[in-house]
Amino acid sequence: MFTPDMLNLWGNTVGHIGNWAFLALAVGVVVFMAIAYGFRLAFVNDSNAYGDLNLFSRLMGDTLARLILASGKIPLAVSVSSGLLVSAGFVFNEVFVYWFPNFAFAYLLLGLVAIVNLSGQKAVAVGQIFAVAIVLIGMLTLLGRSFWVAGTVDPHETVSMPAYFFTGMVVLMGFDIALYGQFKNKKDKTRPWPAIFGAIIVGGILLALWGWVAQGTVSSSKLADSTISHMIIARTIWGQPGRYIMGCIVIASVFAAVNGLMYCASHVLSRVTKPAVSKNINIIANHHLVQSRDPSAKPMVMLLCIFTFFAMVGGLAGESILETVIQAGVILWLIHYGTVNFCVWWQSHLAKTSQGDHLKPYGLIPWVAILGSIAAIAGVIALAPALETIVYVLALILLVLAGMLLFLGMVRKFYFQRGG
Repeated sequence: MFTPDMLNLWGNTVGHIGNWAFLALAVGVVVFMAIAYGFRLAFVNDSNAYGDLNLFSRLMGDTLARLILASGKIPLAVSVSSGLLVSAGFVFNEVFVYWFPNFAFAYLLLGLVAIVNLSGQKAVAVGQIFAVAIVLIGMLTLLGRSFWVAGTVDPHETVSMPAYFFTGMVVLMGFDIALYGQFKNKKDKTRPWPAIFGAIIVGGILLALWGWVAQGTVSSSKLADSTISHMIIARTIWGQPGRYIMGCIVIASVFAAVNGLMYCASHVLSRVTKPAVSKNINIIANHHLVQSRDPSAKPMVMLLCIFTFFAMVGGLAGESILETVIQAGVILWLIHYGTVNFCVWWQSHLAKTSQGDHLKPYGLIPWVAILGSIAAIAGVIALAPALETIVYVLALILLVLAGMLLFLGMVRKFYFQRGG
């Protein structure tokens, strides 16, 4: 939620709709708390090994379950990673070392992410903690400094694009990256549910403070139109030191985002291409045991990093088509959010019908998550260049992804039958 894209989106939101942005953020916190609660029910009431995939498989069948889970993670992981890495390269070049090629830095950062992911879950966790700590320290430093300069600009209300009210909620997405690790047994308590709920609340508070600072230091027109609103705010707060601090925040947040996305997407891709998914799930659930490491996830990391590398080499970063693919990936991610909560509600409804009134459904909480996801999707579509383009890109992504899953599934099935 503190990547350059999200910080800029939040700055644009404050610039376009003024104080309404804070209401949108508050609604977003409520919606994402509801979404996270749905995920908690999906994972806690099911095998910790597969969670939402097992839930989808029971209610929709294996094929659709795999496609929904994969489409909710993989397209955005590859597309947004390529854009973020190039953004980090430009920041490193323009803020820190002017002579260092920006794309070279992007490739090096991608290589670092690949090495960390190939080194195992512990390395991923250590890298994540280190990067997030840098982001939090930097944000708190700039927020503390802002009390000396905030209020130098009188904010004026502007509601030029109401769709930003709904996209203002999107800045909180991504909490579920932490759920797709490997856990030793069914009752493993290491899934950080308190940390996930806490991160949504703390993230909302920090973004609200950042928005308040933005209103008091930068004019609404600059915030609304800028593609680097976070850098403008940081420079206004503290001049050149502010640029350096925001540069560190950008690079650290990009590493954290890409590191987490690659870890999450590689495990998802590994799971959805395993042969006989539902049978494997039942075996795992019955024995209450899964491997603490998934060796097949490492080749998937390399595959995703290669896709990201070629997306950068092909010059997609900065092009409008990449922005459209990212928007499509966000829509698919939000669809996954809504589907998890719908399936949780559906499962509870079926259980209540079959077992009697003593088993109560989970109330309105899943529907808060579902309707919130739909509203956010509507906001993303409203800001897209053309509805036809988004529909075309979504169809193309699903077609390509389905073909890739079919091919990888056949390869792994052949390998499995050979006794590999």
